[in-house]
Amino acid sequence: MGQITLRPELLTTGGQAASIMLDEQYVGSFTAVYRESDALFGMIQLDKERLASGNKEQIDRYMQAYVQDMAHSLGVEQCNVIVTYSELSHILSLDDGEEHDEETYVDVEADDDVELVIEWVREEVDTLILDIYEQHGEESLYLGQATVNIGDKEMTVLVDFENPGHGELREQVAYHLVDLLEEEYQFETITITMQYNDEVIDEFHFDYQDQVGFVGVEEEEGPQMVN
Repeated sequence: MGQITLRPELLTTGGQAASIMLDEQYVGSFTAVYRESDALFGMIQLDKERLASGNKEQIDRYMQAYVQDMAHSLGVEQCNVIVTYSELSHILSLDDGEEHDEETYVDVEADDDVELVIEWVREEVDTLILDIYEQHGEESLYLGQATVNIGDKEMTVLVDFENPGHGELREQVAYHLVDLLEEEYQFETITITMQYNDEVIDEFHFDYQDQVGFVGVEEEEGPQMVN
């Protein structure tokens, strides 16, 4: 059995990011946002190129125990951590002054052949346009377009879906959008509204002033707004 450790990369009052190490070698990453006595949401991304399938169960058990301990210590009522095991597409590193030709965040499905791709289309004065795709092997499915209002500390995102998929996929789209935007912009809150055929099907709200919060709108409840 190898030695598993978590190497902290970022720690805030409402979240953390860490590299998962096996015998001092990087094999994946763990990110989480949480609010004490409320909810914990996160993602464990295991790198298939670096982590042999024979060692995956060992990592799974370790991270399961770690997440359970975290949830218990925070006293949360809801805990949802997504686990993926796939090859890494590439890592984004944005330097000052660099043009944004394309931004890509990858893999939100348990299926190893599925990827999410977010393309940076254009940026205007107060608006950013992103295209969202779901990649299945060699085939690419256009999901929709995100219009981001970046001119305010209370950032808003409207995702107009052409192919909305299922609720879990849309939740993962929301997390990837937040990951992308918080790398580039400073904001106090972000609200992501998702619509299909001009009807709101999901809405997510993250409040960075009050750590990080989450609100979801279920499909069967019909159009709703976050208060």
